[in-house]
Amino acid sequence: MGAGAVDRDAIVSVTPAGVEAPRLPGFTSAAPPVEIAVSAPLVQPVRLTFDGVGGPEGAVPALLHYDAVVGWYPVEVGETAGPIVAERTALSPFSTGWISSAAEWLRDRAVGKASPPTCGPPPPQWARPAMAKSDMTTGCVTDNSGKVELRIRNNRGLPVEVVVPRGVAYADVQGQNETVRKIIRDYVGGDRVVLMPGQDVTMGWARPSEDTQVRVQTEFTAGTILPGLAMELLGLDDSTSLAALAYFLADCGDAKTLALDVPSSSEVLGVVIKTLVTCAAKAVTSPGGAITAAVSAIAAAYGRDNATVVADREFAGKVDKLANGLRLLGKFVKVYTAVKLAAALTQVVVDSTAPARDRAFVLNLSGSASAQRIATFTGYGGVAVGMTKQQALDKSSTPLSEHRIGPCTYLTDSGGDRPGGLSILLNRDGRVIGIRVPANARTDKGIRVGSTYAQAEAAYRGRPTERDADAGGYHLLVTGPGGAIGFHSLNEAGPVESIAVGREDYAKGFELCSDSEPPS
Repeated sequence: MGAGAVDRDAIVSVTPAGVEAPRLPGFTSAAPPVEIAVSAPLVQPVRLTFDGVGGPEGAVPALLHYDAVVGWYPVEVGETAGPIVAERTALSPFSTGWISSAAEWLRDRAVGKASPPTCGPPPPQWARPAMAKSDMTTGCVTDNSGKVELRIRNNRGLPVEVVVPRGVAYADVQGQNETVRKIIRDYVGGDRVVLMPGQDVTMGWARPSEDTQVRVQTEFTAGTILPGLAMELLGLDDSTSLAALAYFLADCGDAKTLALDVPSSSEVLGVVIKTLVTCAAKAVTSPGGAITAAVSAIAAAYGRDNATVVADREFAGKVDKLANGLRLLGKFVKVYTAVKLAAALTQVVVDSTAPARDRAFVLNLSGSASAQRIATFTGYGGVAVGMTKQQALDKSSTPLSEHRIGPCTYLTDSGGDRPGGLSILLNRDGRVIGIRVPANARTDKGIRVGSTYAQAEAAYRGRPTERDADAGGYHLLVTGPGGAIGFHSLNEAGPVESIAVGREDYAKGFELCSDSEPPS
């Protein structure tokens, strides 16, 4: 202690600390941790000196401090082998040792591996999922009270962004409170969430009215690699720390907008690393230095004001850890070297340059209204061959009105027999014998207007089929239990221009309504 460190007689004690030695990547302890205490309040900082002698070749000396809330973290690191000095007013366990480049550790962390998430019951029948091919993230799908729920887990050692598609009923990130989510949303964009290593996001969708394909894209971006790399180097591993760093880095130049899915991704990572060091250096040299920057970032991440963070001892360790991390970040990068760091992040390049489709989760959702627009051999939209007129009116999923052409009676969806509309023909007894389905319908095998005849034959392979042609065009008839489906086109191979179901003669396209009487 220097002169004036205390204003009264005091005793300085150094005793073995009752905490476990630090386990940080690349750190080698010089001696067991010690507890340093002064029996009087400090007026000025205590100088702690470590000679740095005896470490591994190429390693640099480091002094680590222990906080009961945030654990071990560095308070001073050398740039070369030799003595280091730390001035401290907060005393508790300290550990001396050396840090060597742990790029291999960072590489293994970047590759990451986490056990895949588990889900409950299978998804609803109206949801058909396709999982991402890349193992950058893993996922599962389930039924949650009638909604289809997708759970995605980050399978890497750095933060991963997930693009939240429109129409989602909810998107919840495990362990992220609203304050943290807001900072991250502001940082990466409102339609994205960020997952820490091993963290999940759970999204849910109600059944849409129309057939819908939902695509959930996952990706590394420079914007999240920037705080993610800082977290790895500083030993931070939680969403709140991510939010604090995101807040600090929000105005850190344009590096976070750089694209990683390009052949020059390695060069981009070099720019990101350089930006990280530059921003940290600005924090140290700005008014108030790293402490002020850390207080503001921690206050934002916890939704408190700066004065509360400064006054509340609960935040002291968090502020000290982040402030020292920002202050020492440039030294850490020198220890690791930017080249080695970029090389250690090769997996990021591999993941980022993989096709976007391989990093996407896809949900094909059958719409509730679409489900009613399925044509079978015997009916469509709730109406079946053999129903009376009143039954058809009552059962139809589409409002119908009666329409007459000569002696024949039709039930239509528009009051007229318009092209592309729904038209139901009744026989002389007032019962349904055939249905021309609307243009937006599809068969139970997925064939619709626009499909080719080859696709229709493939879909109904194993069923009796018959091709025919007349002055009205080309016809493909498929017969099945209780009826038939006819596909009609002006071209021999299609595409299908209209679909008729029901009695075989109707489905073939025969004219059943004569000038004198309705069909039997």
